[in-house]
Amino acid sequence: MHLALLESFLSLYHDENEGVFRFHLLRCADWIDAQALTVETFLAAQQYFDPRKIGPGQKRIWLWQLAMVAQERRRGQIDGLAYSGEVLPSQAQLAEYARAVRLTAEWESTPQAGKDLLALFYAADFVPEELQAILGFELERVQDLLNRMVNAEQGRLVRALKPVGYFYNHLEGELRQRASGRIPGGRFLDGPRFWLARYRLRSALMWVFRFALLIGLTYLLLIAWHSYTRFAP
Repeated sequence: MHLALLESFLSLYHDENEGVFRFHLLRCADWIDAQALTVETFLAAQQYFDPRKIGPGQKRIWLWQLAMVAQERRRGQIDGLAYSGEVLPSQAQLAEYARAVRLTAEWESTPQAGKDLLALFYAADFVPEELQAILGFELERVQDLLNRMVNAEQGRLVRALKPVGYFYNHLEGELRQRASGRIPGGRFLDGPRFWLARYRLRSALMWVFRFALLIGLTYLLLIAWHSYTRFAP
């Protein structure tokens, strides 16, 4: 990777690494997995980073789409990810992570699209148009979900979360070291656009399924009512 390209990528990394960690922590509810997924997000981003293909002003959206892909292909661990007593979170930090896990548990009955939207919104400073671009939803749907689901106190809790350990101390150095070569392909993504398309298709299919289920239940209720009124004593 050319030096200017590397510095451009590292600038993006510095701006977004804490937010990406917060997003993964909220979606997987485990700080170790969250750090592994954050590492995986940035290793994949370094592999695919090409501003000419990403488009002007789209680097941030592109990176967070990769974070969505990482969550979609969730892995429990990453090669080389290790912890020691010197880089483990403090007790205070573990308590903060536990609060995030409890927050995630409160979203248990929320549909996946809502969970993704809340995690993205709380993790970083996104406007509705950026959330629309990341998730591929209609802007009206994004705004409706935000109006119904966002809680200011939850947002303050999430913004206090910070990554520690291997990711915080060593990832930038590893990214610089890998810049001279190419990350082995195929172990994380088979093309980001493919997995994003699958995510969005699944979301659309869920809405179609719910609509069909509603129509089916309505039809059965009408049949039952018709039978009752026809054969009522």
